[in-house]
Amino acid sequence: MVQVRLRDHGQAPRLPAFGGTEPATQEPCVKTFLSSVMAGCAAIPDRHTATDSFIHGMGELSEIMHEVAVRHGRSGLAPGADGITGEVVDLAICLLDVIRLRSPGITDADINEEWFAQVQPSWSFFGWVLEDRKARTKDHDPDMIATALDRQVETIAETMAELLARDVLRSPACEEPKLCDDVNRLALVATEAAIALAALADPGLTEEALIAVAERKCAKWRRSVEEKNRSSCPTCRGSGRRALNWEEDEPCPDCTVAPAA
Repeated sequence: MVQVRLRDHGQAPRLPAFGGTEPATQEPCVKTFLSSVMAGCAAIPDRHTATDSFIHGMGELSEIMHEVAVRHGRSGLAPGADGITGEVVDLAICLLDVIRLRSPGITDADINEEWFAQVQPSWSFFGWVLEDRKARTKDHDPDMIATALDRQVETIAETMAELLARDVLRSPACEEPKLCDDVNRLALVATEAAIALAALADPGLTEEALIAVAERKCAKWRRSVEEKNRSSCPTCRGSGRRALNWEEDEPCPDCTVAPAA
């Protein structure tokens, strides 16, 4: 697995070549998977926390495990509509959202500058991970791919477990927008491993396809939150109005604060 490297003293190492092509030939990216996810998460109009996103991500990890088991014929259940790639994108959204919420004001440019020291600003790190993994496994037979899928899932699960060990559920937010701590590092490592898993599962996968899935999922998330907000108290965002037939001019049963006029 490609290791996420912090910007360090001295010259940052170059990325290794993939598919016989040096990273320097990569075309500049206007929109990347990272920038699309960061923008999509920032547009969610609710008060969810980094803890909320991580817990949801644990659920997405179980969905990934299910999809891989189905692919291997180890499950009697039908595959989900999203497949491995869709579940990978769900997990990546959760993990990148953890970083965004723990580091108020952080942008995709900040993440590239602080974490991906070997990647030029115009490149896409996760796009490179996608192409690198596909290039390194293009000649693998189905049994080798199956083994690699299992190992990749193990890597993701181990990294998520390490995040729990680092107290991700209670770790404080950083006062600075550029946070270089172990929780954010591990969240990026897990995201990288998830994108590599998607590349193993679908050798034809492109970053443009990943971006399209991410934008669709973030838009669906935003619509769901907006619908909840329309049927909730504007003060506490509780669901009292819907659940208890709450009238507009009555105090909210969830926070006992009268709704705004």
